[in-house]
Amino acid sequence: LQAMQENDWLLNEGIAQITDQFTSILHKNQLSKFLLWTDANVEAIDQLDHVQVQPLQGAPLFTFGVETTPVDDDEAKS
Repeated sequence: LQAMQENDWLLNEGIAQITDQFTSILHKNQLSKFLLWTDANVEAIDQLDHVQVQPLQGAPLFTFGVETTPVDDDEAKS
């Protein structure tokens, strides 16, 4: 977002139309959650290369707002 604000050429009419189409189908709460999710996952999103796709050395790690902890075998049997 900061890059788009600093570089007007990144936000052209085509990008604005696609963005408007996407955001128009979201309820304001969904849009808010999406923006929070993108903010929380900025590092993983930055690892994605949309222009020159290369085989991944390691997959980006996204979080989805749910804390998960590994289950021990002993706990799974209980």
